[in-house]
Amino acid sequence: MLLKVNKSDRPILIVCLIGIAICAYFLNYPEHFSDVASNSDTAAIGNISALKSDVRYKNKSNYFWSSTSLSSQISKGDSLFTGRGSSSEVTLMDGKVLKIS
Repeated sequence: MLLKVNKSDRPILIVCLIGIAICAYFLNYPEHFSDVASNSDTAAIGNISALKSDVRYKNKSNYFWSSTSLSSQISKGDSLFTGRGSSSEVTLMDGKVLKIS
């Protein structure tokens, strides 16, 4: 079912659609309006040294989880997710090992 739009409502509708598009852009690329990608925070603090089954990674400038692999670098503020029966080990730059399950 199509709704009839008055001529006076068209500019309002266009402005709203443009606003939605701008919001969607900034949700996908937050580094354009915040300091989440500053160089001091993107320096690696460790690497993934072992993983088993479902292990996912998300950096703080992204909203989506992605699969990870051995030797992936971990930076300050990053997150790791381990599913049921999964585990991971992160070796920090100072040699300490974090076991996550």
